[in-house]
Amino acid sequence: MNKSFSEAIYDIFQQIAKHNRELGFHEKVTVYLAGGAAVHFYEHGRRSDDVDAIMAPKRPIIPQDLSAIWNNNGTLESVDFDATYNPTFGLLHEDYMDRAHFLKEIDESILLYVLHPIDLVITKLLRFSDVDAEDIEALVKHQAFDITQFEVLAKDALDVQMVPKHNRHQIQWVIDIYNNK
Repeated sequence: MNKSFSEAIYDIFQQIAKHNRELGFHEKVTVYLAGGAAVHFYEHGRRSDDVDAIMAPKRPIIPQDLSAIWNNNGTLESVDFDATYNPTFGLLHEDYMDRAHFLKEIDESILLYVLHPIDLVITKLLRFSDVDAEDIEALVKHQAFDITQFEVLAKDALDVQMVPKHNRHQIQWVIDIYNNK
């Protein structure tokens, strides 16, 4: 039986919940999936080697070498938790939490959300690697979201983080993809 990438993500957060319970940390944590793991929940063919997550208001204790590894025909074979991920690596609109979609509660201690497609696209604007561009195209072509809202939120995020004007051409690139889908 092949387990899915989604199951690997849930497994990783189950491990975090168990580890925290064992250490006596019982506070509820809200987690927002970002990066390729988040894109997967909208584009099910997308798989990443790691899980990027924003954790608020408190960060749980993350066990060393956290990963989901399967085989013996359960397949998957290794997805790691990226303990170094930080949302300030990219761009993020300050109201991302209001648009995030709830996925599930894990072990009564982790509320797992996935960033809204608009916010995922915004997070990928600055780094803009080949994988980021592919993710943006997939999200824009297959997700129904308001392109005007995207433009306003992306420009607002750029202004707040004082990103130079020459970095704004990616916004127009996204709008062009949206208009040509």
